[in-house]
Amino acid sequence: MKSIKASIGVPQALNKVVEESKSQVKQIEEQLMKFSDLLIASTSLDDEELKFWEPRTLAPYEPLLEKRFSPAPNTLNVSFDLLLAAHAQKTTMSVWRWDKKEPVLRFPLKEQLSVVRVINSSGICIAGARQSGRLSVWEMQTGQLVGEVENAHYMDVNDMDVSVGGDMVVSGGKDFKVKVWIVTELYFGGKQQPIVEFGEHTSEVTQVSFSKSMTGRAFSASHDKTFRVYDIFAKLTLKVIQAASPINKLAIDIIESQVYLACDNQNVYAYSLETSQVTNTAQGVTMSSEKHKRTLQHRKKVTAMCLTFDNQYLISGDSQGLIYIWNIAAEHAGGSQFGSPKAGSVGGANLLNTLELHKDKGPITNLLCIYRPLSLYGLTANMKGYEPFEVKPFNKVSAPLEGDGTQVVQLKLIDNQPPRSLNLWDQIAENEELDYLIRSSQRIIKGTAVPENSISKTITQSLLNKKADTEEVIGFEESTTGDKTEIEKLREENKRLKRTLLERFDETFN
Repeated sequence: MKSIKASIGVPQALNKVVEESKSQVKQIEEQLMKFSDLLIASTSLDDEELKFWEPRTLAPYEPLLEKRFSPAPNTLNVSFDLLLAAHAQKTTMSVWRWDKKEPVLRFPLKEQLSVVRVINSSGICIAGARQSGRLSVWEMQTGQLVGEVENAHYMDVNDMDVSVGGDMVVSGGKDFKVKVWIVTELYFGGKQQPIVEFGEHTSEVTQVSFSKSMTGRAFSASHDKTFRVYDIFAKLTLKVIQAASPINKLAIDIIESQVYLACDNQNVYAYSLETSQVTNTAQGVTMSSEKHKRTLQHRKKVTAMCLTFDNQYLISGDSQGLIYIWNIAAEHAGGSQFGSPKAGSVGGANLLNTLELHKDKGPITNLLCIYRPLSLYGLTANMKGYEPFEVKPFNKVSAPLEGDGTQVVQLKLIDNQPPRSLNLWDQIAENEELDYLIRSSQRIIKGTAVPENSISKTITQSLLNKKADTEEVIGFEESTTGDKTEIEKLREENKRLKRTLLERFDETFN
């Protein structure tokens, strides 16, 4: 009987251990959620603070502040360890750092900006003007105006987006046009003409976007109630979605299976790009996807919208200053229909939360999903190699002209490199490559009369021996009028070594 009781007690003990382990795992998951890598940056028109919070836990972070500052819609950018945004009513731009609550830089602009985009791979800032339709290009580290395209659009530049590779820019304006530009062609001296222009919209273009997974594909939304998909290289319109109301904002998931369109009628419609029925029309390919449509209802007109990088949440903000967090992952998995906040603060199965961070402080102007910077982890305080990215005030005018009429442009481009904490690995890789080249050169010139590393040893020794003052060095060089100076000998030896390397290279590989 004892053995039977013991055998009965074993499963109970195992179940208890399993339950305890599950509870521990749940506690660990809850703790990890507090340290999510994703943050949402949000601003509203009449709020002086730039707020940051986690989409899962809604945990807020310390906001950034500038008194009497009104961030313009579509101008907030996070570049390296800096944030920058243009003023909505003034011709100014402000720059913040994560470790400073107030702006570290504030400078005037030539005109009000309607959209600002930063290319992190090159440190280039591209902005569109509100009334003139001008595109301006600045080099951020020097503040130099390196490119300017007059009348890029007939009227306001409403939106821009940068391709994943940072080599193309798509723009949409009030002139009903969608244009795609090569970034380097926007510089002074370039063609400054779009590589392709789409003019199928019959009203102003409100938002444009590049595909994150397919090169050469772009999207646009317009007040003409249509959403369009383009093939840039083929210069074709691939798909058209007809919405029920003028479209103000769009968001596409990372796998491009769903598109979310925020319309004038206070609704966000979710269309499936995969299962929609397709019919041909004279204007292109129209997608009839009414039966696949989902509706996210809002109390007021949606003025800003974004998706999180993990494709879990859709964040939308309205003209009242409210922010809604929708669980779109549940909808992708076959969950229930999207709900409505009109029935309550958390109405419907997919509406997770409603935030009032900016309530009654004007419409939401910017919603941006970002990765948590190193400064908020508290790591940069102990990083000796950490150097903040610096920005100079943007020039209003371009560089002066030379005598022949050419433009003086001095670009200091930044290599497309990983975050600054990994610069040490870049240096190690560079040193290993240099050592390999030196060893290869030594193998090629093996057997010649040039000793190994003779040039480098001679130069190093000469630099160590030159501890005399400048007058003695000049006197030494002038006194050797009949013979060659030491520097000239080193130069000739260096030239001879280069010629030998080239000859050996040709003999070996040709």
